[in-house]
Amino acid sequence: MVLTTAGLLWLVMGGMCIVLGMLVPGFMVFFFGLGALITAVISLMSSVSILTQLVIFLGTSLAMLYLLKNRLEEIFPGDDLSEDE
Repeated sequence: MVLTTAGLLWLVMGGMCIVLGMLVPGFMVFFFGLGALITAVISLMSSVSILTQLVIFLGTSLAMLYLLKNRLEEIFPGDDLSEDE
């Protein structure tokens, strides 16, 4: 495993997005954090171009969003602000 600048950047960005995703409603940023962490692991394990890293990031982020969003909303139900009380 080679510590590259790109790999470390993806790692930091992923961590920041996950923390931010926990603070804002909707979990949207959380999935981009997961995609960044997966990209960091792949980037640190092998030498891939920036274009490949971007494709991995977008692909994994959108796949995680599609596959996990409804499941996480069931586990962590938020307050529905649209209902009148």
